[in-house]
Amino acid sequence: MFLSENEEIQQRIKLSLFAANVIDNDRWIFSNSHDNQIAFSTFINKIIENFYMETNANFETAFINFKESYHDAIQNISHDLKQTDQIVKELFKKNINTINDIFQKYQQEKVSEEKLKFRLNKKVKSIIKDIKFPIFFKNPYIQLDCKNFIQNLLEEYCRLPLFKREEIFFKTTIEGINDNIHLTNILDIESNSIFFNVLPLQIKTDNFHNFNYLIGMSKQKNEADERYKIASFRISRITNLQKNKIFTDYYKEKLAERANELINKKDLNTPEFITGDVKSIKISFTPEGKNKYRTQLYRRPIYIDVKNDIYSFNCTEHQAFVYFSKFGKDAVILEPANLREQMRGFYKKSLQSYE
Repeated sequence: MFLSENEEIQQRIKLSLFAANVIDNDRWIFSNSHDNQIAFSTFINKIIENFYMETNANFETAFINFKESYHDAIQNISHDLKQTDQIVKELFKKNINTINDIFQKYQQEKVSEEKLKFRLNKKVKSIIKDIKFPIFFKNPYIQLDCKNFIQNLLEEYCRLPLFKREEIFFKTTIEGINDNIHLTNILDIESNSIFFNVLPLQIKTDNFHNFNYLIGMSKQKNEADERYKIASFRISRITNLQKNKIFTDYYKEKLAERANELINKKDLNTPEFITGDVKSIKISFTPEGKNKYRTQLYRRPIYIDVKNDIYSFNCTEHQAFVYFSKFGKDAVILEPANLREQMRGFYKKSLQSYE
């Protein structure tokens, strides 16, 4: 039991400077507001609630997971159940000692200047109260209390890649989507303050493992156009998710077939750009532009042809604009005309900010 009945729900902890900065950034990245971070207590409580069953800081579930991973393999060698259980326990003790050494190193790093204060909500307080240690595990060198548990859990969370942290924070949203992917349910989704009807098909991580995207057939809610089109929604931008109506198996099958046709035509390594029609785009590079294209990989569309130093791409206009707008004079949109004009207007407005 990490938390006694009399222990304060007000907590004060110190984290490594690295972890403190990651949490500060995530509170902005996962916020639905451009002007406000997620409240610190709200953020910490959600991370604990969604991650306590997976973290190595929870020795109880860590042992269960460890046993599930190694018990059968050891049993196949020893053929003795009692001996197998004992071997698993001894290996787990060594594993936990290694993990604890890692946690200690985190705490020895440069720490944040002040203690971080937050309040445990009732649900998280109950979760922490009910966590138990494996009966066989005793180690006087490992501190097992509420403060150390929370510190270790957060330090581990902060070392995960961004897409995994997004999965943890938005666990409920992802579970709600996955529960409906193989059904015929249409979901009502709010994203960036716009409401959509979505037939969910899959959740995919972008190729740089930054964010997770829901991919599905979608139409804007209450629009006159009833056609469903392939679209993607970043998980951390979905603010509301509810079941709507149920399609017939036949209609869903037809939509899914259409979706697969469209997906096969698009580059799903960049799922954030699957929304919109694929266009033929032609670009002229300076020598420096070619170098930028070779070295700046994030969100980069792949060219399909080069003639007379004119590069041809098949991608959405949105992807082309997002990627090439940072090239300045070193990449010039030649076709299509509307994208060329959009880029021209972008640079014109940027210039006006300096005049």
